[in-house]
Amino acid sequence: MYTQKKQIKSPYFLMCERKWIYNILIAVAGVFGAYTFLLRGNVFCNAQTGNVVLMGMAIGAGKWQEALYYLIPISAYLLGAFISELVPNFVKHHRLYAGIHYLSA
Repeated sequence: MYTQKKQIKSPYFLMCERKWIYNILIAVAGVFGAYTFLLRGNVFCNAQTGNVVLMGMAIGAGKWQEALYYLIPISAYLLGAFISELVPNFVKHHRLYAGIHYLSA
């Protein structure tokens, strides 16, 4: 007698959801965070939460100049977030694709 084997399907994940990709991103973020904190002025390049915590600690210790220093990377991060949301809308509105400006009649 022939019996069919049941195929057990593993859940499908997108490439960006794979564990090995996640582990690589965690490792790279850790290296960049350590590098910028230790060698580039005690700020975090990609972890604004860390900068906010350090700014709060400086404010709590009464180090106002140091607290203002942490506003630079936080402001740059926020400005970049706003620009990255505004630029695609401008490009779509003016039909700027691949460096070519299409004139609408």
